[in-house]
Amino acid sequence: KSLPTMYDLPSEDPEEPGLPDEFHDFQPNLLTQTCQSPHHLRSDYFIAKDLNLYYDRQHTQWYKRPDWFLVLGARRSTNLQEL
Repeated sequence: KSLPTMYDLPSEDPEEPGLPDEFHDFQPNLLTQTCQSPHHLRSDYFIAKDLNLYYDRQHTQWYKRPDWFLVLGARRSTNLQEL
């Protein structure tokens, strides 16, 4: 018999089944460390992990939370009032 995966274990959040496994932090960190482009400066892209992405201002409960993502051409904001 095999051990359960993260998807076999109960989660506190019914929208997000499964609990993180031992690789949950390792994999996005490895992606971040190895994601280097000769065509883009580090200031030309945005990398994040476990960050909520809201896609409708009228429905703040509608979001996705990817384990890791990259956005090319992301404008960096130094002032949160601009958002």
